[in-house]
Amino acid sequence: DGDLARIAACAGSPVRVEVVEGRLSRDDEITRIARSLGPGIPLYAEIPVARTDELLPSLAGAGARAKIRTGGVIADVFPAAAEVARFILSCSRASVPFKATAGLHHPVRGSYPLSYDAGAQCTTMYGFLNVFMAAAVARSGAGVSTLERILMDSDPAHFSFSDVDASWCDSHVDLATLVDTRASTAIAFGSCSFREPLDDLVSLGLLTS
Repeated sequence: DGDLARIAACAGSPVRVEVVEGRLSRDDEITRIARSLGPGIPLYAEIPVARTDELLPSLAGAGARAKIRTGGVIADVFPAAAEVARFILSCSRASVPFKATAGLHHPVRGSYPLSYDAGAQCTTMYGFLNVFMAAAVARSGAGVSTLERILMDSDPAHFSFSDVDASWCDSHVDLATLVDTRASTAIAFGSCSFREPLDDLVSLGLLTS
């Protein structure tokens, strides 16, 4: 509360908290913080990926949400596709919503610069369409190996969309499942850029400018 008061004083107007997120690794702190926020303010807990199954019951019980960091400014912080696939599948099965952030500037997996600095090192990054499609296919009952293949796919032609469904290769997800996925599982993704995701979707013909 003290920090919010100082921020409000600097801004010259009241501050409204709409969401809280942080790195949490213990059941008790997840429960305590979620309860302290009360209804209407979701908590996103960035939990250790290796402990996803262990901590998901606490998130579900507290009405909290999970967060996964899918990249960063150095190549070593990008998690393996198998880890991301298991995280997505576990969240889907536990009915715990999640958000994914870092390294998701582009729709489809590929090699991109780690920063906007001239001559920045490139590394392979996940695409936000890969993540959302994996989550939707998980809601349709697919296993972890299928999700991992989706996350590893760098061919935009393998992803298609219509008014009634979305597809990855031979995996089809109907509109009702897509709506359910976006409402209850894959809530959001984070990007440092507003333009890159939009421009790439336009260039792929998935969005009109």
